[in-house]
Amino acid sequence: SLLLIGIFILSIKTISKYKASNSCSDTLFLPQIFLIMFFVVSSVYHVVLFQFIDSDTHGRYFIPFLIFFVPVLAVLFEKAKELSLSSGVFALIMLITVVILGQGALNFQRIARSVVNRIRNGYVNYLREHNLHFGFATFWNANVTTELTNGVVEITSLETERTNGPVKIREDKLLYSNRLEPVKYDDPLYYQGESFLLFSQEEWDGVKNTEMFTAKLPVYEDSNFVIITYPSAQVIHKTLFSQESLNGS
Repeated sequence: SLLLIGIFILSIKTISKYKASNSCSDTLFLPQIFLIMFFVVSSVYHVVLFQFIDSDTHGRYFIPFLIFFVPVLAVLFEKAKELSLSSGVFALIMLITVVILGQGALNFQRIARSVVNRIRNGYVNYLREHNLHFGFATFWNANVTTELTNGVVEITSLETERTNGPVKIREDKLLYSNRLEPVKYDDPLYYQGESFLLFSQEEWDGVKNTEMFTAKLPVYEDSNFVIITYPSAQVIHKTLFSQESLNGS
């Protein structure tokens, strides 16, 4: 939010200088100038920023500012004659447009052909059939499960060592991490009924030999996922979670 505010202010200042010194200012309306400047400044800022951050950079990180390319393109097409764009610049804009639209079409076809969540059908059906409506899982298994069950199954997060990494354990305890989920899940008494832990097979291999789970057997297991059940969310909070992680949630 602060970043967007900063880019907004910088764009406004740049527009003010442009309007004061450029005779072409009558060609573009203020909103159009702002749109172009916001796109350019935010694009440059983010690209430079992503070169220096330590964490992984994913394609989706570019969406918040690259989406502005669409209205910017519309402005450039509308004002091409007034702005006296050279044939080379216009050709470059057309080339970028074709590349973006082409890449978008290829990505859509790839996504449409693949059913990436097919491997989740087994455990999702188990949760539904056994009326398991609340549980805990790593972030990349939590929200997607809630979506696949149309909100019937609510899941909050376990801490991990790194993105897509193993479940984090400290002093033979799991670490609770409410990452982007409702604060109500922090309350051990939020859900009173039978609750569960959902692990991928890789995550389960990393924790199954710890003292927490030596006496527990999965109630559901397939080649990809494992489910462990407990009488309530409160029991999970008391017996499995590090007190430090609960206090920090």
